[in-house]
Amino acid sequence: MMKGKAVIKTVLNCDHCKECETCGLKFKTEMLKIKGVRMYELDDKAMTFTVYYNPKKTDLQTIKEAISKLGYDADEVKADPTGYEKLDNCCKV
Repeated sequence: MMKGKAVIKTVLNCDHCKECETCGLKFKTEMLKIKGVRMYELDDKAMTFTVYYNPKKTDLQTIKEAISKLGYDADEVKADPTGYEKLDNCCKV
């Protein structure tokens, strides 16, 4: 079975995103809702998402766009303004 793994750079503007009620919870639910994503790890120090996915069900661009819709940068895909607006104030610049 094919497995995809990608490390995607992001920008986190607060130091507690993983623990944050809204952001942390949002990552947990929304990241796993992306079709084909099996698992992910958020490294808030390195500011990277490591995403494990099924390349038959999704591709990197789709994953990056889904992260963007959550309000976060994903490599060259900038955060979607609508998603960004929904973030807690502590997570905005």
